[in-house]
Amino acid sequence: MMSFTSLNCFSVAEASAGSDASRCLPPLSAHRYSVVSHANAGRADEQPTTPFPAGENSGPEYPNVARGLNSLAGLLSDTNRLAEAEPLFRRALAIDEKSFGPEHPDVARDLNNLALLLLYTDRLAEAEPLYRQVLRILAEFGHRTGHEHPHFRTAIDNYAELISAMGLSEDAIAARIRSAIESEPEESA
Repeated sequence: MMSFTSLNCFSVAEASAGSDASRCLPPLSAHRYSVVSHANAGRADEQPTTPFPAGENSGPEYPNVARGLNSLAGLLSDTNRLAEAEPLFRRALAIDEKSFGPEHPDVARDLNNLALLLLYTDRLAEAEPLYRQVLRILAEFGHRTGHEHPHFRTAIDNYAELISAMGLSEDAIAARIRSAIESEPEESA
């Protein structure tokens, strides 16, 4: 399984240092720390200590925050802190859906990462529709641009691994992948 998340320069020390993380940050990582601070801003016991610069391209609902949340959640997931990672993956997804719309490749990245966490926590039935949506978004990207999205094959492999974990045959796996790629977007209720 492969996450689309790049860990960038987050380190275990930065993630575990909490509001004192500034003491272990190199100067160029200050912006990344502000993303971590904003991720913790909703917690009653912590307030952001390094605010984003003022301006229209920053704030807790900006896509850069979603990328940072994905990075932090990926780090937490990689260190087996899955319960802490899940709300960050979900928040990143919500920010990107609001910023870009539900059919954007960044949303597919967020869905893939959340589905991967659900797979790791043996919540296969919850992960499957997310992977189907990832495949549909990335397939549509290919149709619109005439170029395969760079994560399309990884998404196929991830979905195939999930379906295999569900105990389906090779033929059933191939059929589900075709179905996911060819499906239409689901209507919101």
